[in-house]
Amino acid sequence: MTSPQALRLSIGPVQGFIAAGRRTRDFWAGSFLLSRLAGEAMAAVIEQNGVVTIPAVYDADEAVIEPTLKAIMTASQPTGPIVGTLPNHFRAEVPDAFDVKAVKAVEAAVRAKVSCIAQAVWDHFFANAGFGADVKTRWDFQTSGDFFEILWVMGDAVETEDGWQDESRWLDQRKTMRDHPPLL
Repeated sequence: MTSPQALRLSIGPVQGFIAAGRRTRDFWAGSFLLSRLAGEAMAAVIEQNGVVTIPAVYDADEAVIEPTLKAIMTASQPTGPIVGTLPNHFRAEVPDAFDVKAVKAVEAAVRAKVSCIAQAVWDHFFANAGFGADVKTRWDFQTSGDFFEILWVMGDAVETEDGWQDESRWLDQRKTMRDHPPLL
């Protein structure tokens, strides 16, 4: 039997995205959005039989108690959570069958949520403003979800405390490898 796999996933950029804000509400919105997207990624991992180990999101009975993740998974509030309480990165232990295809499904869930939020913003603020089709085309291009980097690494889970520190270096090393698409 093979050891469980550890998945480390991060959504960014953080500093540049939040720092682009000019008002307190912009800082809050950027931070909240990253927290919400991390929750969507965690929920997608849990749906594929993964267990989030960092941050602590479960109670002693292994039920989700973390407020943002619980609201995402139960859809208990029609508008979703109000305060983002999750960091933009997490660790999960995933089954052996969890592979690149499974991680791509997690990425797709995050990008689908970005598109859903962007469409809701458009519908609420801009749909009836009389903008032409060219403005909607630019909006869709700018909010396609490709802005966010979803970086991940996966390997054999290490059970010792020092091993977890080694695992955290995996993601740091992955972040130093950038693969930018060619300029058009």
